[in-house]
Amino acid sequence: MLSALFFSIVPSIVISWSETGVMRQVVSMLTLLAVTAMMFILEKEKLEFPQAGRALKLFASGALASFVYVAASGGIVGSVDENVPGWFIGLVFVDTVALIPFYEEKLVRGLLLRGLARLTGNISAVAITAVLFALVHKGNEASAFAGGLALAWLAIYKNCGVVDRSIIHGAWNMVPVVWIIISAASSSPGQAI
Repeated sequence: MLSALFFSIVPSIVISWSETGVMRQVVSMLTLLAVTAMMFILEKEKLEFPQAGRALKLFASGALASFVYVAASGGIVGSVDENVPGWFIGLVFVDTVALIPFYEEKLVRGLLLRGLARLTGNISAVAITAVLFALVHKGNEASAFAGGLALAWLAIYKNCGVVDRSIIHGAWNMVPVVWIIISAASSSPGQAI
């Protein structure tokens, strides 16, 4: 439990020291890579990658669930600044779809969920981590709570590993990001994103 607290605070502190814009995004990505690697090293956990067919099914299930949620909630309101270069949008995309899900799955549904399950039992741990996950996703609480419940349930009751959950989580995150990019591209014809 203390390691979960440590690994949730350190990235926030390091990222807060960086400037805004491109540098902050790069620092965020490097910090998440380093912290996630440290979590795996300290726990001596092996990464188990699914076969291609299973990975595709996991990705499709996360994307489909997110698409249904986004469509049922009326879409996503967001914008892309037209002055932002395409490569930076690509950086944010990689961060949102790959790095952040991997970090959050290891931290929340790995360290925190397992620690809480030992203290409070499985059902309470699933509920508590889903609520905490929702609270840190300001403005997106309902979606984060639903996803947090589903991913915690998969971790506890289906023994779904961190890589499998990260694929689902990344696909879930991808849908609103792509939705915003497509919306921005269609609202400003002729501008490259």
